Amino acid sequence: MVYLICFSRLYQHVRHYAGSTTNLTGRMKVHSRGQGARLMAVIKDAGIAWQLVSAWKVHILI
Repeated sequence: MVYLICFSRLYQHVRHYAGSTTNLTGRMKVHSRGQGARLMAVIKDAGIAWQLVSAWKVHILI
């Protein structure tokens, strides 16, 4: 699954974060703690709110 997070305000030049996971609920919990991606830690430390705005199931061909 690929997902898109939108921040409530800009952090420098960044307003969105895109990621991928096999467990969306678990990944959102990790991000809410400011873990899992350096950018999400920085956003949490800056006091910036965020929300999941979209998610897509993807099929990877190997």
